[in-house]
Amino acid sequence: MMSSTGWKTRFVLASAVFLLGMTTGIPTQAGDAGGSLHLFVNPSAKRIDWGTPRSLLWSTIKSTVASQAGAATGARETALGHVVVHFDCRDLDGKQRSGWVGMSGQNDSDVDKRDLLDNQIGMKLLFKLYSDGELVSDQVSRDQVATNPGRLEWDGWVPRKMHSKFLRFEVNPDQCSEIWDYVSTYRERSYDHSMPLDQWRKLGPDRILYYGFPIREPIENFRRVRAGEKGVRLGGGCTAYGVSFLKLLGVHSEDFEQFFARRFSVSEALIGKKDPATGERQKVSVFDILFGRVGSKWNHAGIADRPLDIYDPQLMWDFIDGVQSCARKLGLEGAAGVKAYRKTCTPEILEWTRAHASSIAPNEELVLSAKVAEERNGRTVWRNEKVVRHGVAFR
Repeated sequence: MMSSTGWKTRFVLASAVFLLGMTTGIPTQAGDAGGSLHLFVNPSAKRIDWGTPRSLLWSTIKSTVASQAGAATGARETALGHVVVHFDCRDLDGKQRSGWVGMSGQNDSDVDKRDLLDNQIGMKLLFKLYSDGELVSDQVSRDQVATNPGRLEWDGWVPRKMHSKFLRFEVNPDQCSEIWDYVSTYRERSYDHSMPLDQWRKLGPDRILYYGFPIREPIENFRRVRAGEKGVRLGGGCTAYGVSFLKLLGVHSEDFEQFFARRFSVSEALIGKKDPATGERQKVSVFDILFGRVGSKWNHAGIADRPLDIYDPQLMWDFIDGVQSCARKLGLEGAAGVKAYRKTCTPEILEWTRAHASSIAPNEELVLSAKVAEERNGRTVWRNEKVVRHGVAFR
């Protein structure tokens, strides 16, 4: 039997990536707009179960272990999934702008250990904002798309891999200029790993990036900063940052909001109720969530709740795959050979696909180059391999 210390160690490792909410091919240019933007979505290493706090923590632990095992072969996976943006366009000055970006942060494992085991903040982790936000480098972001191995799940009796998938949109020069300004500002504010975190944090909100679920509208915050407002916190989680590019382009819709967002409320019993006499928050042990009654549900009678509104990479991936599956079912042009799960074609996505059939290409391909590892005669050998990623393009 594993000791309590062993469980603490595993849980800290799992929680270190808990909020991550986390190639060489060049996409074809998009039509008259002269540029393109790809929103790539990677599913988690193992399926995350948001049904209860307990199931969320256990499934995160399993997914973390799986993602760490895959890293040994060069595979890029995260515990909760990840979103990467690639843009390739000309700005208003005629300059070619290209990049691969993804939001990350929460790099200090000691902070997680103190929060979970010493301070015992429980599910308040979901509401925490970290001050070491950063844009992952172009190379790492490309690799996160190209080397993602895909989660294996069954589609009836057929096994399928959930590889990275994308949505593609056209970009005009005006939008390209704002994208470049947006990305450049985030890069300038990204955490400098050569500086101690305590010292970096003191630079304040006008200099650094923040990472976490609480910043749900990164592009709105950015535009407030550009308008001269001070003290606005820039940052976000990887999904909110990815979706913010759709808002920048003006293509985000209420439909996307409904398909991408996971909205629920979290009882203060899980994040620590305030003592009315002292004003201090009660501690919430992770072991009570994992093994006690408090972890069996998100809401508890007579105790106030706190709303949580996040973009879930699994829901985003399910939408892309669902559109492809529904396009195949509807017999849309180019969808005959699409590889997609039958179960993701829900009635809601089927209705959306039928309504937008004339404005989408349901099975666009993107060829990328990836470095993969294989075992030969007892040793690891690295080789270059072409991989294909599929997605839905908007005309």
